[in-house]
Amino acid sequence: MISLKKSPSVETSDGPKLAFRDRFDAWWTGKPARPGGGSAEASKPGENKPVDEEAQARKQAMRDEARVASAAANAAPDTNWPQMRRKIAQIAWGDGFNAPGGTALAIELSQPLQLDKSRSLIEIGAGMGGSAREIVAATGTYVTAWELDPELAEEGAVQADVMGLEKKASVLVLDLEKYEFKKNFYTGALIHEVLFRLEDKETMLKSVIDSMKIEGQIAIWDLFFEDPQPDGALQEWLTGENGEAYPWSWESARDFLTENSIDIRVSNDETERYCAMAIDAWSGFVKQITEDPVGEDMVITVVREVERWSRRIAAMQAGELKVYRFSGIKRKPVE
Repeated sequence: MISLKKSPSVETSDGPKLAFRDRFDAWWTGKPARPGGGSAEASKPGENKPVDEEAQARKQAMRDEARVASAAANAAPDTNWPQMRRKIAQIAWGDGFNAPGGTALAIELSQPLQLDKSRSLIEIGAGMGGSAREIVAATGTYVTAWELDPELAEEGAVQADVMGLEKKASVLVLDLEKYEFKKNFYTGALIHEVLFRLEDKETMLKSVIDSMKIEGQIAIWDLFFEDPQPDGALQEWLTGENGEAYPWSWESARDFLTENSIDIRVSNDETERYCAMAIDAWSGFVKQITEDPVGEDMVITVVREVERWSRRIAAMQAGELKVYRFSGIKRKPVE
């Protein structure tokens, strides 16, 4: 399990150094920060509290510095999923996960696939392997899990090894130049938040369908959007994704599945639910670090992650980015 570390209180020539809890709470709420008390509340009616303009200027400069550092890191990251970001993700979403839903969603998505010890599942977009391990624990099925990001895949492989699941739920690196799946082999398929990152989505989806046996079942949970309009909320989100997001409408995905022998049983807009899960998780994160502050070394990573998710949620709330869930059965192609 991941633990949070308390930050020591440090005195400087400019006065007490604000703990990360106080700085983060001030950044989150937009209120001035104060040592040991999170964000400063507005004065009660009738009170005339002196305003320390110099102190407020220092605090605002601190927030601005964090935002500048966050923007710079987003624009040109040395690596996409460094250790600190993986740690923050698991505090927010749960051990082994890097997106909303966690264990409950993994089990929910896998239930229609009718998995058991005699069946096998291919998963695309495995992240750090949280869903693969939970599905194995719940059903006993064998999962072949693939992840685009090498660092997430490595973390997933390590966690599977630690839990003794390296043979049933390890995570493999998905090399888009070399991948090849066994044909007509798997009884189920799960695709989780990965199609939006692929420029050639149809080739990947077709490869997954071809890897499934006839009457095998597929579940998809992914992000969909049209070509963005300049200066919109969607464009702001795309900028923060470092070029790893490509347009495809949910209607196009649905039609492609149908054209490739998938009998669609579920086609749901899950956008509102996704936003609620994300907001709830980050609210819990804020509460957690208020009660047990994280270390100062996590400041920039936390700010960057919250801003990244703020942009994603804003694009969804603007109706420009959608989360859709599909599930269906592979039928024998009509001759």
